[in-house]
Amino acid sequence: MCLTIIETDQVVPEEYTTYFRSVVIFGRARIIEDVAEKHKIADLLVEKYSPNQGEDVHKMFEKRIAWMGAFEIDIDHISGKEAIEFADPNFSFDSIKG
Repeated sequence: MCLTIIETDQVVPEEYTTYFRSVVIFGRARIIEDVAEKHKIADLLVEKYSPNQGEDVHKMFEKRIAWMGAFEIDIDHISGKEAIEFADPNFSFDSIKG
């Protein structure tokens, strides 16, 4: 499988370009069907995106865990790319003009 994640994609019309930062992951996917594994994943998501929200968030996941989709990727290769404007904060096109 191939999964592309775009962290940033800022259109810059006056420069006819975009400022971007992305990663492409290649590997094999496995669908996670085990409810205990899904609970672990849900707990990690709650900790990351809703810390200190208490039991209400956990109860919400508990009700939805049966139909929650999850997969794991066995990664073969990762490739990343970013716009040069992000790579070097001191970059200026003036420095490369003849």
